[in-house]
Amino acid sequence: MLTAVMRWNLPRLDRAALLVAAVALIAYLPGFWWGAPTATAADRVLAWGVDDSAPLGPLAEMHNIIQPKPDRNLGYPLLHDFVAASAYAPYLVTLRVTGRMHGISAVYPFGLNDPASALRVLTLINHLLSVLFGVIVVVAAFDAARTLWGAPAGMLSAAFVQTLYPMFYYARTGNVDVPMLAFLALAVAALARALVHGMAIRRAVWVGIFAGLTLATKEAAVGALLPAAAIVLVLGWRAGGWKVPALALLASLLALGLGSGLFVDPHRWAEHVRFIGGRASEAPVVSTRTAAFPYPFTLAGHLAFVRVVIQRMVEAMSLPGLVLALAGAIVASWRDRRAACVALAIPGYAAVQLVALRSTQLRYVLPSVFLLALFAGWAVAAAWRSGRASTRTVTLVLATAALALQVAHGTSLTYEMVRDSRHAAGAWLAVHLRPGDHVEYFGASDKLPPLPREVSSDLATPFRGMWAVHETDSTVANAIRRRWSERPPAVVLVIPDHSSAPGLPYDASMPPSLYETLTAGTAGYRLAAFFQTPPLIPWLPRPALDYPSVNPPIRIFAPLRSDSSAVTAPTVKAAPS
Repeated sequence: MLTAVMRWNLPRLDRAALLVAAVALIAYLPGFWWGAPTATAADRVLAWGVDDSAPLGPLAEMHNIIQPKPDRNLGYPLLHDFVAASAYAPYLVTLRVTGRMHGISAVYPFGLNDPASALRVLTLINHLLSVLFGVIVVVAAFDAARTLWGAPAGMLSAAFVQTLYPMFYYARTGNVDVPMLAFLALAVAALARALVHGMAIRRAVWVGIFAGLTLATKEAAVGALLPAAAIVLVLGWRAGGWKVPALALLASLLALGLGSGLFVDPHRWAEHVRFIGGRASEAPVVSTRTAAFPYPFTLAGHLAFVRVVIQRMVEAMSLPGLVLALAGAIVASWRDRRAACVALAIPGYAAVQLVALRSTQLRYVLPSVFLLALFAGWAVAAAWRSGRASTRTVTLVLATAALALQVAHGTSLTYEMVRDSRHAAGAWLAVHLRPGDHVEYFGASDKLPPLPREVSSDLATPFRGMWAVHETDSTVANAIRRRWSERPPAVVLVIPDHSSAPGLPYDASMPPSLYETLTAGTAGYRLAAFFQTPPLIPWLPRPALDYPSVNPPIRIFAPLRSDSSAVTAPTVKAAPS
């Protein structure tokens, strides 16, 4: 079996590739536990990250295949859920065999004897998968660049890819973006081998397999794969007639069908396609930097969209890195046909992004900046070999500045993930709350800090999602104040959602007048504690994430009357926000 696999030209991990993998693993492991919920009640089972599938998303999708439900998550194909559920399986079997899981249930505690412990472990497994996918991205970048341009370019390209700012977040959460990028990176590495060594059937098939798995994880990468499909078609036809592209296409379709769930649950796949096809037109127009709203199809709309996409690319790889990478892509494509074939994926992805995606989120530029980072590595390696001192100096200055900024931003994000404000807030609440106390909060429950099992919690006002319009007038505020006067919560948690209400210290579902009375002390409450870890590098603020859910400012309000609250001291732990 091993001989058969090697015959199909799978790249073997040599010492250099293992070194690249080890460095990437060391970079992405710290903080991979960020977001794991403390599932001590039914409203505390979600991970902190938006769109994070951990811990229950993959299991819910597997259960829905057997017993479909009307409220399924149709946002993505099923490959990542299949992979995560497979990784969960040994742990779930262990729970069942040891008597810590007595059945399967769709409601809390899900048949688990200790849901808090079990869901935390499932989250760690899920996030560790993303770490491994992140390592694959970096190793595939190394292999592609080394194949095309030699070992020095491979090492440099791996460094630029590894330090991309979004990688430090999405390689630690249960989002599908890094798994999708991993399969795309493997497709690029397979294409590079085919370009250098010839478009044999086995190499074309590997390109097809990885392309299919990419789309089975998230279809947004299709623009980057269309040029590769054309290259396989043309070069494959020249190398062996119709058989080469036909087998590559067949391999791609099989990988897509098996991975996406098309062959397993075709009805769900059709619903998913309809969902993503109508999502952009149904999304409300809102004025945030992150929400997916359509830019008008006018010259002004196109230019505005391009400007924001360029801004996201600068945030992802720094301005020096983007300049260096663009210059490298242009010069390398001019000099080398094989480099041009790889570079075609950049405008291909950009074109689909401009026409169909029309969204400006940071994670949506990951395929573009990954491809550009390869050419940043080529540019530095080529400049080092150049006889022109000026070229070498300018390139090295840009490369040093780019890597320094990327490492600084990534380290700063890692620091805030490890020291997220919810950890300190949870410790404070564990000390000051008593069994039977009630906590109220605003916004999504996945923002909550850890709460003791003996404490109940509930929404102060209905939360309809980050894009919805909430009722926050004085009538709602007065109703909440009347309820609090009759049954005062032990504490009120106020955690902003900078995605739906950028710049505000509270969630979009919280009435502004209520926040004002809380802070003024006229609602019968006082600020008892404030938590937010100061930034690691105050003079170099890190770029905002798509959904700024890392280390949010947390304000804890307690009743003014000491006899009505378990909070016994007006303790405020202030930190710069």
